[in-house]
Amino acid sequence: MTQCECKYPGYCKRHKMLKSPHLWELCRTREDYFQAWEGGHGPGQRTKEGKAPVVITVPCSQDEIERRRTICLGCDCWMNDRCELIELGCRPAFYKILADAEQQCPEGKW
Repeated sequence: MTQCECKYPGYCKRHKMLKSPHLWELCRTREDYFQAWEGGHGPGQRTKEGKAPVVITVPCSQDEIERRRTICLGCDCWMNDRCELIELGCRPAFYKILADAEQQCPEGKW
């Protein structure tokens, strides 16, 4: 185990990024990944262009993220394992929207 402080997947205050369940598990169990995030160059900390990704400025609580996710998974707009109204192309980007208190559902459901 590493020095990971997060109890659940979601926004990581230490590394200032959103971690999917997979990234969270890597942070908790793999020292090499944990050290990469500590050094500011772990997965999700830099884009291909070398720019820092969008940072969530007002993170939601873990309960709010789960509430939003549950609503999305039960919505008619959820097709092919993604929200048809949010064109992001990847699941981690979708979770960033769920975790950002300043974001809203396009259908006004949260």
